[in-house]
Parts: sequence; C-alpha cells; structure tokens
Amino acid sequence: MPDDTMFDPLAAKRSATIGGPAEAPKPVPVIPVPLDAPPCDWQPRYGVLAGTWAYLNEEARLVGYTARINCTRDGRRDKDVLPITYCRVEEASGHHHEWCARGVPAPRPLYRLVELLANPKAPVIICEGEKQADAVPRLFPGYLGTTSMGGARAARLSDWTPVAGHDDLVFWPDNDGTGRSYVEAGAQLVMAAGAACVRIVQVPAGWPEGWDLADPLPDGVTTETLRELLRSTTPWASRSFAGEPRIAAEDWRQFGPYSMTDQGLFWIDPEGEKPKLFLAGSFEVLAQTRDTHSSDWGLLLRWSDPDRRAHEWAMPREVLGGRGDELWRGLLRNGLTIASSTTNRNKLADYLGSVRVQARARCVKRIGWHASASGPVFVLPDVTFGKPGDERVIWQTETRNETFFNVSGSIEAWREEVARRCIGNSRLVTAVSTSFAPPLLEFANEESGGIHLVGKSRTGKTVALRVAGSVWGGGGINGFIRTWRATANGLEGIAEVHSDALLPFDEMGQVDARESGEIAYMLANGAGKGRAGRDGSARRSAQWRLLFLSSW
Repeated sequence: MPDDTMFDPLAAKRSATIGGPAEAPKPVPVIPVPLDAPPCDWQPRYGVLAGTWAYLNEEARLVGYTARINCTRDGRRDKDVLPITYCRVEEASGHHHEWCARGVPAPRPLYRLVELLANPKAPVIICEGEKQADAVPRLFPGYLGTTSMGGARAARLSDWTPVAGHDDLVFWPDNDGTGRSYVEAGAQLVMAAGAACVRIVQVPAGWPEGWDLADPLPDGVTTETLRELLRSTTPWASRSFAGEPRIAAEDWRQFGPYSMTDQGLFWIDPEGEKPKLFLAGSFEVLAQTRDTHSSDWGLLLRWSDPDRRAHEWAMPREVLGGRGDELWRGLLRNGLTIASSTTNRNKLADYLGSVRVQARARCVKRIGWHASASGPVFVLPDVTFGKPGDERVIWQTETRNETFFNVSGSIEAWREEVARRCIGNSRLVTAVSTSFAPPLLEFANEESGGIHLVGKSRTGKTVALRVAGSVWGGGGINGFIRTWRATANGLEGIAEVHSDALLPFDEMGQVDARESGEIAYMLANGAGKGRAGRDGSARRSAQWRLLFLSSW
C-alpha cells in the first residue's frame, strides 16, 4: 500500500516548532482495519462495556465497532453508545496504532451490509440500534435486520443505497420521540437513495415508553401481534411537524420538522414541547446535483446577501462530514446568516443532508468544455454557456472560494482600451492570441502547452500577462495573473480551475529551477499526480487542458 503519511496532520512536536505549543493531533481512523491489526481490546473509562457490534464494508473488511456502555447518571441507570475504530495516534516520538473511541468517516456502511448485498431481494426491517436489528430474524423469519452506525443523530452519515433496491423496506421505531424522529429521517434518506417504497410500523399507544424489538414483549403481546403490526403497515408519505400531510413530497420549504420562511430556516419540535430554533437565513434549494456516474451528490443552493446580491453554490454533500467548518465558513463568507450554536448548526447540517427536491443538475469538478444532452457546454464558476438540455451543468466545489473569472466594463470598452493598443506590438498580440486560444484546444484535438517570456526587468513582460488576463477576468492587485510561487499540489488545483482557459504565471525566478521544470511538464501533461487515499485506494487525479503564459 502506498505511504500516505506525508498527508497526515503535523505531529505535536513538529507543530510546536512552527507556531509554538499545539494540541496533540486527534487519532485518525484507519479504514478498513488492517488484516494484521490486533483484536479490539478497547475498554471504557467509565461504566461497563455491555457489548460490541462489528461493521463491515462491501468487501467484508472490518470498518469498526459500535460499543454499548452501561453507566449510572444522577442515581439512575443510563447507557452510552460509542463508535470504536482502529486509529493511527501521533506522538512527539512518532506514532502508534490502537483502538479508540472515534467515529467512522462518512459514508458509513450499514449494519450487516454483507448480508444485505448477498440477499438483494430479501425484505428488510430497519431499526434504531444493533440489538434490535439482531432480533429481527428471530421475530420475523425471512427478514433481514439492519441499522445505521451512530444512532438517531447520525443517520445522514450512512450510505443507504444498499437497501434502496430491496422491494420490502420497513422501519420499526423505538417507542419514544427519538425513535420516531429516527425512522422519519431514515425514511427520507432511503427514498432519496432511490427506494421505490418505504413503510413505517405504528407502535400502538399504551406500549411501554422506550420499548424496542430487543426488549421483552409487553404484557399481552405475542410474536404474532408483532407480525400483524408488520403486515398492517401502509406505504409511508412524509408528514409535517404538525402531523398534517405535506403539500408535496418534494417541498423543501416544509421538510420534516424544518420550516423555511422569508425570515429563515427554523426547526420546530415535532412533540411541540420546545421553542422553535433559528438555523439560518432564508435560502432556496434549487436542485440535487450529481456527476455522470451518479456519484458526488450535492445540493444547488441560492441565497441573497445583505446587499441583495444573489449567490449560488453547488454544495457537495460530503462537506457535511466531520465538523463541517468549511461549510459554515463558505456560507458566512458569502453573506448567509447561520446560527452560532453547535446544536443549531447540527440541525442545519441534518436538513442539508436529508432534504431533497425533484429538479436535477449535473456537477463537474473542473471548468471548461463538457458534454450534455444538447451538445457541448462551457462551464465557468458562475455561469454555463450553451444549451445543456433538461438539466443544468454546474461547477461543484467543497468551498465557495473566490475565483478570478470576473466581468467588468463592456466588450466595446475592452476593444478600445486594450485590443487597440496591441496593434503593431508582436508581444502583446501573441499574449492576447494565447488567451483566446485555449477554448479551441478541444475542437483542434490539441494538448496543453505554453509560452514563456524571457527578458530584462521593466521590459513589459508583466504588462503582457495582464493584457492576456484581461480576456478572462481579474481580481486583486495582479488581476488574472497567478504566481509560480506555489506548491505542486496547489498548482494542480489552480490548473483544474483554469481548464480550457488561460493560466498566466509571473515571476518564475521565485521557484527552484528543477521544480519549475517539473511544474511546466505537469501543466503540459494535463494531469496531476496519482495519490492514494487513507485506505490505499486511488484518489481522483486533477485533470485539465489549458495554455499557460509565463514570464521570468
């Protein structure tokens, strides 16, 4: 397996040498668990370990465990459920591996995933916990039991597609508010994953509070009673927090316990016991996005900042994994007000992770030419040229950062103030021609390449770069010009966001001669380095097709 330690966070000792004392890095899960890893010997720091349940990936490799801990709080019996993963732990003297109470990165596998994949037509009952799922085959012969890792609050982090193809899908809730919320959210996620139909069991009134399928049967209840409940369920339709049918299943303004008004997005307690919570300013969910392989799913969002300037962002749903800090920064940076508390932001993340709309858009990772049903389209960060057909084609990124593709003035003003002054100057004509040429590479079936300007200082090299960059936009002090002073990794990202466009570079003298040569070959080659992820699988390599114009 390729060594990817160079991409791990800095160790505490090294961090201290850079910016003073720093907190030790948190353990990093190793997914899947190596075959030579020792058996799980993790023990809780409090309470008693009541049991562990293994989660496997589609290749039957161990991913981690869910552990149940029985404990006592305020004189009463309670429980905690924690994820356990095999982690790489950094220390000042090096690193080691051990079992830790750390979550599995999203998308997480479902419980008993291997059985689900091996029996694609078997009926499935989805519960809130592993104990309940284990009870399903005993209570309902022929049915498979499953659940999502992390309980009610983390359903959105699991990959629900393995159950979406099963013909008979039933959610059986625990008999409490949390259980009912879990099956409602889970049903929405399963339907969004492509399920044709979902049913939810209605636990009769009067049954013990908190009862679930792993508990002893209530007085007067038999297994035949449970099976009759299962047979009597009807197809599920999403309902609003007040219990009234929603206007439309795809109405993102009233989705589960969430309500979008002109004042913003609010969470409203389904039980009616807690005050409503403000989550974010008002925004629109225009479409669900995905790539040509039906992967990289996301949402196309639109909102207005305080100056009433519209912003759109094709948000990949993967940014909801972890703490979501980049998501919050991206929204705040572009003028959307969001709640400051962690609890409220978690609810906002839950909404963004589970809401769905009927409209679809196709997302792409690089700008430039792309195929569509109605012919080629040219994608820029904020606009797509061409006729994409029935669905939009848009650029999707993890963070909505500023790009240098901008519009200022008019084409007539550019011709008068820029193009006219290039007449008779071979260097400026070459620079402008190089700027107009990149979109033609696709149709000429040509590869990437570039032109390098060499000369003494104050001879107009930078002016030529600025003139060439004016064709595409500008921003900051140097307009559209980028600098050679960047890492190879950083330049891969810059190149991908200049695909089928011009990439002007200034001041090659700021980088090592050998490195500049490697960068030039990389840019002309049109692809970044192949790299391995933490599990050893290949990451997506950056790709582009461009012309670069640089100077010494």
